[in-house]
Amino acid sequence: MASDLLSTQPVTYRDHISVYASVPKTEQSPDGLLVYLTLQNSGSPATNTYRSIEIVSGIQGFTFYRIGEGKQNQLLGDFIDMTGLDGQRWRDPRVKPGERLDVAFLCRLPMDRAEEMLEVAERMGAVELVLCFQFFAAYPAGALVQKTDRYDPLLAVQVPKTVVEGWVALWSSAREAAQDIPGVPASVYQDYVEAVRAANVGAPRASLSMSRRALQSALKHRGAKSEKLYDQIEELAEAGALTQATKNLAHGIRQFGNFGAHPGDDQLEDVGLEDAKLALQVLRRVLRELYAQSGSK
Repeated sequence: MASDLLSTQPVTYRDHISVYASVPKTEQSPDGLLVYLTLQNSGSPATNTYRSIEIVSGIQGFTFYRIGEGKQNQLLGDFIDMTGLDGQRWRDPRVKPGERLDVAFLCRLPMDRAEEMLEVAERMGAVELVLCFQFFAAYPAGALVQKTDRYDPLLAVQVPKTVVEGWVALWSSAREAAQDIPGVPASVYQDYVEAVRAANVGAPRASLSMSRRALQSALKHRGAKSEKLYDQIEELAEAGALTQATKNLAHGIRQFGNFGAHPGDDQLEDVGLEDAKLALQVLRRVLRELYAQSGSK
């Protein structure tokens, strides 16, 4: 994947801690700008036992691009920390010598901002994307005496016109595809979008859980009265709202959700992105059958 990344120059702190960001050129998220922030501790594990750094309050940030010779700034939006979507949020925020911490962020930029950025890239041949982050970290982590400082890395990268063109084409087509299921209520659509977002950032378990939630919300909205998801699927199939084939596929999503509901026997540990993507395909099929003909809001 390294060849697909546009990386910023690193910012160095305390002579052995560097921070840089990377932006995928082609493996982008259809839901917005995907960015990876890396905190690298280049200290030697053998000789620098107490030179660890520990993130104490998460990482926040936003992004903008610069326009023209005057370097006017145009805000794109805030970053959303996507690391926690797969249950891994800050499980071990300490970065020891010889280790690194990678965090995925997503900026859900408005389509008009994306198109304006493309216009600048077409005019200039490239656009300067600036990634701004802020976090607090303790150093040296684990020592009897440590200090907490604020870090504000401002990282810039030149994005060629052809790359921006690919991004905008992806985001535009994704928004169009999201509109091909008429009548889906906002609550169901939001769960569906979260399932897509989780899959886009490599979080299959979170995606499967949200697909199950979207499925159950849709069934209830379409009139299912039963308490359990199994019975809700059967109920609407008997009512003619789902075909036999789609009913069987919907039970597959239900089964994934059941796995996640029992951590002691969490079979979701074995699922991958292909499972999550298959569940999304099934979910879209279910939503089309439930809503396409009725147009119900």
